[in-house]
Amino acid sequence: MADDLESSTDYKSPSRQRNPTRIRKKNTKFYNEDEDTSFSLRPRAPKKRERKPGLGLTVHDKKMAQAIGVRLRNLLKLPKAHKWVCYEWFYSNLDIPLFLMENDFSICMKESFPQLKMKKLRRVEWCKIRRLMGKPRRCSPAFFEEERGALEARRTKIRLSKILSLKKDWINQLKNLNTEAEKAKSFQQPISRDFQKKYATTVLELEQLNKQLSDCLGGVQNYCKELAPDMGMTPLDEPSQIKTSCDEEAAEIVNRISGMFHKRTSKNHRVIDLISSLTSLMLQVRTFSEREFNSFEFKCLQDTLKEIKDKLDGNSINAFQNNVEIHINHIQSGLSQMGNLHAFSSSTYKV
Repeated sequence: MADDLESSTDYKSPSRQRNPTRIRKKNTKFYNEDEDTSFSLRPRAPKKRERKPGLGLTVHDKKMAQAIGVRLRNLLKLPKAHKWVCYEWFYSNLDIPLFLMENDFSICMKESFPQLKMKKLRRVEWCKIRRLMGKPRRCSPAFFEEERGALEARRTKIRLSKILSLKKDWINQLKNLNTEAEKAKSFQQPISRDFQKKYATTVLELEQLNKQLSDCLGGVQNYCKELAPDMGMTPLDEPSQIKTSCDEEAAEIVNRISGMFHKRTSKNHRVIDLISSLTSLMLQVRTFSEREFNSFEFKCLQDTLKEIKDKLDGNSINAFQNNVEIHINHIQSGLSQMGNLHAFSSSTYKV
């Protein structure tokens, strides 16, 4: 009875919880009943990563940047400072092709050793090549003079190419205007005031471009004369030489004929001079028709026309323009490579 009571005291009634604890009786075959063998997995806490400082600017840096920007803006307001910044950090369109070319060492290599194609050489071989090339003339007066000349030649070439391309565009525009004028004349339509203004603007732009080209073409003409004998070509005659030779031939013809048939008029030197100028003009046209010439060499025709105009009275200038100058311009446009640029003159339409 006592044993039953003792056993009843060891017994625990099950709890009313959802998951009751398990009570196990002691077993003599196990010797580690007193030890706690329970095992639980503890979740690993994530390692704390050190935050890197952000790349964004702080308030202090922003204020400093704004202050620097204000100072730079005030500096650029000065004309000399503005020019200095432009010249220091911004290359012009003329200088970009020059600075994008090959470096000086590669150019010297091509000039000194044109047959050398290898680039991967040993140090001893490179030293030998440098010894054969000699010391560079850096920062010497001759070097700076050579560089200035090369830069100026490069700029002149680029300017000339730009002027020629611009003149080509204006010539195409003038051709289109001539076509429109011919169409309007064929349909007997009046020429509008806007069309006349546009045509006059185009002609004035071409005249301005011709003035800019006159200096450049003079240098080109001299350069062509230097290259012609080396290439086996006959040197081109300058416009002044053509005009001089035609004037001499015309004066000889007029003197011979006036001495033979018109002895009375030989005393009037003004008339003889005018006849000689007109004869020289015809001889120049004959010279240009026999050979091919460029547009620049037709300048002597315009010079002769201008000289004849200066010799005439005010009453004879209109007759000369209508009977001589217009026809010479048509002949020049047919002989030149520029096309028909003198199809319409101011005397054709009444403005």
